[in-house]
Amino acid sequence: MKTIVGPRLAIIENLITAHLDRVMSLGVLGAAASVRLIGQSDDSQTAISDGPNISVARGHRALDKREPINVTDLFQIGSQTKMFVALALVLLQKRGKLNLSDDVTKYTPEAKELVSPFGATLTNLLQHTSGIGNYTVYLEGLEHLEYVPWPTPHYALSDIIALAKTHGRQFPPGERMEYCNTGFILLGEVIRRVTGQEPTDFIRSEILSPLGMTDTFGGSRKDWPMNRLSRGYLQEFSQDGAVWDSNDTLDTSWAGTAGDMVSTMPDMHKLLLSLCRDDNPTGLTFAGIDVNRVACWELDRAKGITPDLMHGPEWGLGFLRQGFAGREQWGHRGGTFGYRSASLCDPAAGLSVSLFVTNTQKPQDFAMSTILRQEMDLLVAAIFISSYNALEM
Repeated sequence: MKTIVGPRLAIIENLITAHLDRVMSLGVLGAAASVRLIGQSDDSQTAISDGPNISVARGHRALDKREPINVTDLFQIGSQTKMFVALALVLLQKRGKLNLSDDVTKYTPEAKELVSPFGATLTNLLQHTSGIGNYTVYLEGLEHLEYVPWPTPHYALSDIIALAKTHGRQFPPGERMEYCNTGFILLGEVIRRVTGQEPTDFIRSEILSPLGMTDTFGGSRKDWPMNRLSRGYLQEFSQDGAVWDSNDTLDTSWAGTAGDMVSTMPDMHKLLLSLCRDDNPTGLTFAGIDVNRVACWELDRAKGITPDLMHGPEWGLGFLRQGFAGREQWGHRGGTFGYRSASLCDPAAGLSVSLFVTNTQKPQDFAMSTILRQEMDLLVAAIFISSYNALEM
């Protein structure tokens, strides 16, 4: 593999800095980005995260603005959680504990009404092709704008299934891809029932610990160092605009195995770069999730079914594929109340990029949310393209 050295590192760092300043101009609280290459040694024991590393942070960890944000801070990673869940399912299939072609009701019979009359396989859930209802359309204010999603109660599996049933069956399985958080809640329950462990415990013992990911946790467990967390906030749409710390206000059980984990940028690099190597301790690689690709679509209320560029253009097993500069990058974006993030990796180049942003969010300010997402996508694309140019110089 090639590497990035000397002045080329400074060029990329300057580019990241300029883009982060642009993101900060949108009024966010903090923003951090980093790029890392896999180690360049021929020694198979070389650490997966010891290659060139560029990290830049802007802004503050909390509204009091007393401490600057740091790239080693903990963040809510939201739907990046889905990568860990998908890898756990692939691992269980490799061990003969389940088959991804199984119907989900084999493990969660209480979901029978939710998936009827067609059923839904584990692969359908991993690829968002199940067509079942998406429970978060209510929690995020997408269906009922007057709904205020805080403070949230604790959500059990039965609560989430009830909300998903209310949203209703959207299409037969396999007809198309449409992003659905409910599927990953059900997949978490499959992990629990197959292994007899809490999903977070299984993921820790079989994925996090072997990879040395000591800074990744289940958020709602509250058994992690919250003093290391960069804070995200909610702002009410009322006249006084009251603000709450989303970590203190929200019971994140609503996100569950669809988006409840917290992590750091160094740990996300460890995960993605490990998947570039056949000899990593878990035995999991990008080849295990880059199968049966499906095109990504979404339902736009005005335009109907349109290409879903946020989650695509293609989807594997729990991972999205992007195509910056004509190359393939695999990973996931994440978003919870007050947090946005993305981590993607080019397996061929052994190059990973991670980006975290904290802000004071009005949950139903969809225009601002879209602008911020687009700016983050632009930054991720710019980092990859500039890194490719540096590698080829």
